[in-house]
Amino acid sequence: MRFPTTQEIIDLDDELAAEGVPLDDRANQALQRWLKRTKWSGEFLPIARHFEEQFKLLHPSVRLEGRPFMFLCASGRGVTYEYHPPIIFGERRISPTDSLQISPPELERIYQTSAPAYWELFWQCCDCFDLFMAHMDNVITDPEAVGFASAAKDQLQASARQLVAMSADASLPQACAMATELAGKALLKQLGFANVRSLGHSVPDIYGEIVQRAPAITDGDIVLATARIPEYVNSRYSPPPLSAPEAQRLFACALFLCSDAFRRISRQSMYFAARQDPTVPERDWS
Repeated sequence: MRFPTTQEIIDLDDELAAEGVPLDDRANQALQRWLKRTKWSGEFLPIARHFEEQFKLLHPSVRLEGRPFMFLCASGRGVTYEYHPPIIFGERRISPTDSLQISPPELERIYQTSAPAYWELFWQCCDCFDLFMAHMDNVITDPEAVGFASAAKDQLQASARQLVAMSADASLPQACAMATELAGKALLKQLGFANVRSLGHSVPDIYGEIVQRAPAITDGDIVLATARIPEYVNSRYSPPPLSAPEAQRLFACALFLCSDAFRRISRQSMYFAARQDPTVPERDWS
């Protein structure tokens, strides 16, 4: 069986691009199409490696290792880190930072120079893991709620990419407010709250209703986090100016609230487990 020519690789890439397939998934999708179209019967690993190498040559300026599920913002120097959730979880108990793309020396440096930054990173890892697990477990099934939840997660990812590029602009407060609102409404809709739109844009009201309908160990944290989310309409027309640390803190609150909404109906929660661990200090919301 023959390998594709360079032109055939380009044709496959153009075809997938026209369909809107993300670049980091095109090598895999192109491979699958080539195997199907040629009825490939040879060894799999060589052809798979060939497609990976060819797409890296085709797009040398783009990282093709795969998109992170989320970016976390926590270090004392305002650095962001990629979060790649595990495909195979292995042992039941894993460390929150296991899926964080950070070297052990860097993690140790953060702990030694700023313990609060280390623990904030720890809590954001818990949030991200719980958000990923809720996504994988499909805890939101109501059709309208699914749309809310997907938009909330997508908006969080877009905001995180802004912070990674250090290009946080005046749209960030509104974006975080919107993600938080939609995640809360997704949970309420899933719980049977019929007219979630009647709650308007008030994040405190939305999450106050959540606390009443699905109480959890993080109810106190909800009050502290919602107080930091700007009012949606005001943030649209009069966006508050944010320094880089303020932008990261706002994102952290939005990530927490979105994750907390979904983990309340998930089968497992790393955050809840950490909150009950006496060796882990409480999250600092000051």
